[in-house]
Amino acid sequence: MPEISDNTIHTLRKQIGERIRNARLTKGMTQEQLAKAANINQGDLSQIENGNASLGRDRAERIAQVLHINPESINLRKQLNPQLAAEISPKSHGGDTPAGGTPPPAGPHKTNTPAATPTK
Repeated sequence: MPEISDNTIHTLRKQIGERIRNARLTKGMTQEQLAKAANINQGDLSQIENGNASLGRDRAERIAQVLHINPESINLRKQLNPQLAAEISPKSHGGDTPAGGTPPPAGPHKTNTPAATPTK
């Protein structure tokens, strides 16, 4: 599995911190108010908003609930998954694509057979 650089992780943390800060300010909340409502130390929240601390799923969910935002938008792991997918894509590393360029079928396919119409 490819490694994600510290710089990439820091950049993503900063982006997530900015999303949290923007959502907090949009709601008219101070860091202290958000921290209290989400049961998070205010110093930790400051570090998260500045991209200097890891958020974690539990804290992301609590913050998202208070701010009424999607927790996936502030979850570092969710942000890293597309990054990992791009780094190991078949285009860049050969993958499972045969010489002809068409990938093999991905399991059973559904047919477009119409459903039976119930009789009266």
